[in-house]
Parts: sequence; C-alpha cells; structure tokens
Amino acid sequence: MPENYTLYGSPDSANLVIRILLKELDQRMKTIWLNRAKQEHQSTAFRALNPQGLMPVLVDDGQPIFETAAIALYLTDKHGALAPQSGTERTRFLQWLFYLSNTLHADLRAKFNCGNYIDGEAEQSALHSGISRRIQRHLVLIEAELARNESGSWFLGECVSVLDFYLGALCRWWQLYPLGNTAGPISQDVLPRIHRLLHELADRPSVVAACTEERINAPYFLAPSPPDLPADQIVG
Repeated sequence: MPENYTLYGSPDSANLVIRILLKELDQRMKTIWLNRAKQEHQSTAFRALNPQGLMPVLVDDGQPIFETAAIALYLTDKHGALAPQSGTERTRFLQWLFYLSNTLHADLRAKFNCGNYIDGEAEQSALHSGISRRIQRHLVLIEAELARNESGSWFLGECVSVLDFYLGALCRWWQLYPLGNTAGPISQDVLPRIHRLLHELADRPSVVAACTEERINAPYFLAPSPPDLPADQIVG
C-alpha cells in the first residue's frame, strides 16, 4: 500500500528531485506549494519544519525531513529501491550522492545568489565567473565517471537511481539560472554521456508526471525553459 507523504516546495526547486523519486516509487503525496515571492518559506510555521527556511521538506508520519540528499537517502532506504543497498556499488552511490549535494548543488546555489556571499557588483561578477568554471569542471568529472560504466547509460550503469534524477535537475538549473546569465546548453560533443543520460531521463513517465505537476514544459533537461509561473516566482 503506498505511503502518504507531504512534500513542501515550490515549482522547479529541489523538491523536483524528490517528486520524481516518489513517482518512481509509486507513492502518493500531498503537495503544499510555497510562494517564494511572498517569502512563505521564511514563515514561522515552515521554519518549524526546517529552521533554515529552505525547500524541500518531506513529512512522513508527522516527522519532517529536510536536505535533498537526506530525503532521497531516507526514501531509497525505506523502500529498498532506486539505490544499491550493499556492496561496492553502495559505496559508489553514497559518495556520488553527497558529491552532487555538497559540491555541485552547493556551487549552483552560490552561482544563483552571489549576493549572499559577497558585496559589490564587480566582486559578484567575478565570483559568478569563478564558480561557473568550477561547475564546468564538476560536469567533466561526472562525465568521466559515467565513462567507467561498461554497459548502460545511467549514472551507475544499467539501473536507474536517484543519482540520475538529481543530476538531471542540477543540469537543468545549470543551463537555466540565474535568468539572463545562463550557462548555455549541455553539449553533446563535450559531455556526450551526460547528454545521453538527460535525453533518456526525459522520457521516463515519472519525470513527465513530476514536471507536469511542477509546471515545467518539455524539453526538461536539454535546452530547458523556466516553469509557467509569474516572473517574480521564478528563482534559481
């Protein structure tokens, strides 16, 4: 019997990763949408769930869980799916899950909001450029990791995992945000394995369903466009 989860988030935020994961697990969820333009994620009520005021938050049986990687790991362990459960592939999975979360995702957040890290327009521009170069190196490193697979186009080879959903969302945001200062497309010539993964990911029913609910139109991961929202609610 599917569980009943509550997912707090806003369209095209990190909750997209968790929504795809729940769809893949065939789990029901109630969504509570937060309007970022109205700072609803900074409310006292939401900070009781996540004191950082960041999305997503998943509530399971009254227990709130925050941090995207922590929610993903909780769900894959609880349902015993979409992640290796033991052995060397478990080790590989864990290190790359935390690489996506602590390195690539963290750098993307800095790129989207340089003003949170340093003052001054020139200084913020320099920080944006430096972080962009770092992110490009991260993607080259992931491309090399995908090349290790002897078969299959997913992050771990033949079996799709939450790593693929997370990487897809991060690549989407890398190309899309901040609006007006984007990175350009994921090149099939430069990053062919990542490009193939993103192409195949977009055809999964879970992805189509999740993106529809988040008001995201195809193409989702290659040459993406912002969600169908008022401009003041679109924040990378």
